[in-house]
Amino acid sequence: MRDALDQWPEGTTIVQKGRGYAQIGTESAHTRHTSAIELVFQLPDPRRRLAAVRLAHELRERLPYAFARRGRSWVLTASAPDVARFEYQFELVDAKGASEWILDPANAKSASGPWGDKSVWEEPGYEPPEWVAAEPAGVPEAVTIASRIMRAELPALLWAHPDATERSPLLVAHDGPEYAEHSALLRLLGQLPPLRAALIAPVDRNELYSASARYARALADEIVPALGPAPIRIGLGASLGALALLQTH
Repeated sequence: MRDALDQWPEGTTIVQKGRGYAQIGTESAHTRHTSAIELVFQLPDPRRRLAAVRLAHELRERLPYAFARRGRSWVLTASAPDVARFEYQFELVDAKGASEWILDPANAKSASGPWGDKSVWEEPGYEPPEWVAAEPAGVPEAVTIASRIMRAELPALLWAHPDATERSPLLVAHDGPEYAEHSALLRLLGQLPPLRAALIAPVDRNELYSASARYARALADEIVPALGPAPIRIGLGASLGALALLQTH
């Protein structure tokens, strides 16, 4: 066997791409070009209580945001973006400017996330990656990591591939338990060459991950050393979680 380190290099949205036809909720659209998909999002507002409706997503210019009032409903029509799958919410803005985010009531497909569920659109014939359905490898252990610098104990999940050893790389993930819960991270790691993972949860995310010098010192001097030696350490984080890793580095 090679050294472990050496192994590291109101219903469902309906869309028929071939016919150029798409339906979301109760409204449909047809196009002349058989390869095109047109999406129609619709939200009833019979009492005209809303000042605006927006499509909340992370695709930027690839998908518009603003709905237009059409009679007693709000409607957004757009060409499908060049992605296999995307998640979204409806942002409802009332007359006082207050916003509320909801799922698409006409789309039964949704996905969980750390800030709530989102509706999901998938292109025709979409198949999730094979690793999503893979059997988990290894069982995570729930622990707490004490920090005198932070005067706190950080919840964490420690995981190791069944074939991992002390010579296997160590992944340190900020917001790690949420990656495991909402993104099937441990299923993915089980498909990779053997490694270990420490999935760390923050006590106060906005404080600890906002380029905090105190947390950076705790991570470097206490938290990572408590995880044991490793030939390679890999940091994983998004948004503030990534910023905290860069601050420490």
